[in-house]
Amino acid sequence: MQFIDKTAAVEASSFYCDKTQIANDIKVTLPEIVFQTVEADIMGAVDIPVMSRLEAMETSATINGMNKHITTLCKPGKKNLDVRWLENIVDKDGNVTQKGRKALMQAFPKKVFPGGDIEPGNNTDYEIPFTVLAIEVFEEGTSILKVNRLTREIVINGTKIPVIDTNYL
Repeated sequence: MQFIDKTAAVEASSFYCDKTQIANDIKVTLPEIVFQTVEADIMGAVDIPVMSRLEAMETSATINGMNKHITTLCKPGKKNLDVRWLENIVDKDGNVTQKGRKALMQAFPKKVFPGGDIEPGNNTDYEIPFTVLAIEVFEEGTSILKVNRLTREIVINGTKIPVIDTNYL
């Protein structure tokens, strides 16, 4: 049985918007990419993925403390988001190395201001959600996933997934 390297903790992260660094070591939730489904009656109900239709993609960044970057992120209009992180990888001999990963996204902010609880003695976190139109994820400089709604493109590990135009939904 082949040993598969284990991914351990994220060591560090950085977050950029339109090439300006916004924060280090923050929580970023990458979008889930899910095909829409249609229900077919094949010996009962079966959900069939439709390769040309995606559910809405959303990402969010959680920033600790109020600063000018929150209003920069929330300002209406398209944003080019760049998330970079290092993950520790443990091999079969217990050696730890790091792999660099990056996600580039074209997105629009969903809120004008995120709101938050202000309470003495506690940190204030501001979660800023975005609608994502395109994402490309890299591992050690190699693209492993690309989804672009505007160009109708899905590429996984270098393999382009055919997107057939269907209007039956």
